Amino acid sequence: MRTVSPTVLVVFLSLASACGDREPLDPLPDQNTTAQAGARGAGLFRVTVLTQNMYPGTNLDLVVAALASPDPTDDAPALALAIQTLQETDISARASLLADEIERKRPHAVALQEVSTFHLAAAIAGQDINLDFLPILEAALAARGLHYVAAGVGTNYTLTPIPGISYSQGDALLIDADRVAVGIAAHHVFTYNIGEIAPGITLRQGWSAADASVEGRRTIFVSTHPEANFGGNSLAQLRAAQVSELVGTLPADVPVVVMGDLNDEPGSPMYQVLLGAGMTDLWRALRPGAAGNTCCHDDNLADHVARLDEHIDYIFARGFGHGAAGVQGKIGLFGDQPSERIAGPLHPLWASDHAGLVATLNRPPGAARN
Repeated sequence: MRTVSPTVLVVFLSLASACGDREPLDPLPDQNTTAQAGARGAGLFRVTVLTQNMYPGTNLDLVVAALASPDPTDDAPALALAIQTLQETDISARASLLADEIERKRPHAVALQEVSTFHLAAAIAGQDINLDFLPILEAALAARGLHYVAAGVGTNYTLTPIPGISYSQGDALLIDADRVAVGIAAHHVFTYNIGEIAPGITLRQGWSAADASVEGRRTIFVSTHPEANFGGNSLAQLRAAQVSELVGTLPADVPVVVMGDLNDEPGSPMYQVLLGAGMTDLWRALRPGAAGNTCCHDDNLADHVARLDEHIDYIFARGFGHGAAGVQGKIGLFGDQPSERIAGPLHPLWASDHAGLVATLNRPPGAARN
């Protein structure tokens, strides 16, 4: 969703101002080996995380632009195209792909953005459409014998522009209940947001956080999705203000992983805020020189070869360093190779319009325990 009136844009920018890429992760060594047991005894163990923008399955920017415009004749065509694309991109098939990746990599925490819910009446869509992305993914994980629980789930965007249409979108964290204990989990809404741009259309963003324990060591996991640009207008300062608020809530003495679709390139004001807070961009640290582009596939996910040309998804970490050696571990993309697609109603599908990231970090000795 990228359309906002110039007046609203100026107000929120003013407020904000005030305030060669693929390398699959190696399988983890057998954790029962003597070497691994010795490493754990010395305080060294591994934390694996994964982030994925789930993608609503249709370009909602076009719908919002049409509904927010004064021209009533563009509403129906935009809605019809969105519904057609939504059905073409089959969330059940795409959730199966993501569940397969989670099963392969077994992350301790999974950060999800654009976790969507659709309710469309038959009078509008030709049939009742009721889709809730998170339960669909949870069911796919359960079918694989995985026990991931949702933590810090929250709603950001809401669209209820006319009777018969309801859409919401938010962030979530999934935590491996077999290996991670969660203390406090919550969803937070940023203080500075776009807000309502038309009746029934509210655009806001936030973050989900879980204060957890991995093998007795306290770790904070965060999933976030700062606001994207609108119609060619940069919201870089708004994103910087949003991320500044987020990092201001994180304790300095606890290892932290911040993940998500951050909607900005390396070097941006938002990116500098994270570096200034002592965060390490794991892609830059572990894959120097590789582009790491994560966005975007075609709206209908029908592109045969990935043409990703933006690096806007990240995993940042703090508290995992090893002195002069820096952070140690491995990071890779998934969802950027044709072999990773799945059969859809009309053509093979990518799991999302974004590639995902998965990283394994070596936790240093001496990390805090709960």
